[in-house]
Amino acid sequence: MKAVREIAAYADMQLNVHIMATNPMQYVEPLFGLPSVSEIAVHIEALPYPLAVLRGIRAAGKKAGLALNFSTPVSNLAPFINDLDFILIMSSEPDGADQSFHISAPDRIREARRLLGQRGRVWADGGIVDEQTLLLACKSGADTVVMGRAIVGYDEPMQKIAFFRQILAENRL
Repeated sequence: MKAVREIAAYADMQLNVHIMATNPMQYVEPLFGLPSVSEIAVHIEALPYPLAVLRGIRAAGKKAGLALNFSTPVSNLAPFINDLDFILIMSSEPDGADQSFHISAPDRIREARRLLGQRGRVWADGGIVDEQTLLLACKSGADTVVMGRAIVGYDEPMQKIAFFRQILAENRL
């Protein structure tokens, strides 16, 4: 929360917060008071009552998303689809080791896109570090990608962002 508060105070943009915690509600409610936080994703695996959380996020004026680990079938989101603004598909295993783009991610992204249709966004998060994985995620149906390791720590991060944007433009994505 300290990092989110500091980024929210500094950044002049809307923020999406992806909560990866066993007790996400201790983090969700404090986010309601940060005007720059516009979207909140919580892992379905950590929620005993996902619908209540989604509706609470939306009642606070934020967009609500559910995130999925590899072990959770995308079809588990079907009961909540009318209360989702976006789906976040983990495209790498957040184990702190390899974290490479997982071979099952494109199929999971396509399934999320079919389930959600055009009424919301599909995010891919993890292992998207180069042109190949970026294009694979986007061509599979992701309209938003998280590319932390591809950008953070790079000597010229704005040049790297411009490079990836050019790749998307050239491929009309």
